[in-house]
Amino acid sequence: MKLLKMHLAKPTFLIDKGKSIVKIEKMLKKSQRQGLIFRPHFKTHQSKEVGGWFREVGVQAITVSSFEMAEFFASDGWSDITVAFSVNPNEVETIKCLSGKVNLNVVLEDISVVDQLDSKLDSPIGVYIEINTGYHRAGLNPRDIDLITPLIQRLDKSHNFDFRGFLTFAGHSYHARSEKEILRVHSEYMEDMLGLKKEYISSNPMLELSIGDTPTCSIAEDFNGIGEMRPGNFIFYDLMQVIIGSCTRDQVSAIVACPVVAIHKDRGEIIIFGGAVHFSKEAINTKERGDYHGDVVMLQDGAWSCEETGAYLSWVTQEHGIVKAPESFINRIKIGDFIGVIPVHSCLTANLMKKSTLILNSENEAIEE
Repeated sequence: MKLLKMHLAKPTFLIDKGKSIVKIEKMLKKSQRQGLIFRPHFKTHQSKEVGGWFREVGVQAITVSSFEMAEFFASDGWSDITVAFSVNPNEVETIKCLSGKVNLNVVLEDISVVDQLDSKLDSPIGVYIEINTGYHRAGLNPRDIDLITPLIQRLDKSHNFDFRGFLTFAGHSYHARSEKEILRVHSEYMEDMLGLKKEYISSNPMLELSIGDTPTCSIAEDFNGIGEMRPGNFIFYDLMQVIIGSCTRDQVSAIVACPVVAIHKDRGEIIIFGGAVHFSKEAINTKERGDYHGDVVMLQDGAWSCEETGAYLSWVTQEHGIVKAPESFINRIKIGDFIGVIPVHSCLTANLMKKSTLILNSENEAIEE
């Protein structure tokens, strides 16, 4: 790799390598203290360069959200991969190809998927049954034994599926607004998951429990009985995580640098090149601001300040971003300047900005892969 002089021309996703590595090491140490396998979710960054930072500290197992992503990281030497998304049986050929190359785990919740795939597989794959512990996106109710038991029995009869245990994503922790609320969600899903373990451990002594949301993995300290954690967003954090209480503002290690293209002092607005195609339209709501799409920080020579500017990304269309800002901030800005935006959701932003990303070293110089 070589260092580049910082030069920006269009919206660019900036990653602070130093801050990111500190968080990787912190989460790894937590998992080790708790006796957990650390299987980070790579959908947040989707980068071989960033993935290498995990490998350097000894991480060997990863999570992804699609088989396409699994192929991408398998090509970079990752050989223990969980695809934490309900199996799409139409991708059987990709599943067969991957299972012959890596230790592949999949997630499912319907016995019909087992029936559709069983005779078509050539190599055994691990299976986690997804459990709905309150997010209500996917998964079986932890108390629906009448569905869970037959599914496990069907898996046990197959030579192509190896039942590993239960997996959950407590995404409702993203509705929390304090550490107390995060810990309440953690306590509730722990009760559900440990109850399942108690129910089935005698017939499946190697049964594992896998959990994965960033808020509880960041804040909670009691994971007794859990086998692995799969946080992903923590590598960057974002505005949502700050407001939830998962992290502090200075722990956010990725922003979007956006050029200023117009200034309207009369209405307290700055127009930036940076819209929904860069940030998505995901918003967060506060009493003071209503719905908004990011928090604005000062940017200079690739570095950004954590100071509150009072400016925020109030509205996005496809390419435009409308920044509401106090006069004190507007007076510091001119057309052509770049300002930084802490995104609401770094996972979506990183995905949208994959082709416009710079990784910064400790001297705020850009690293070219």
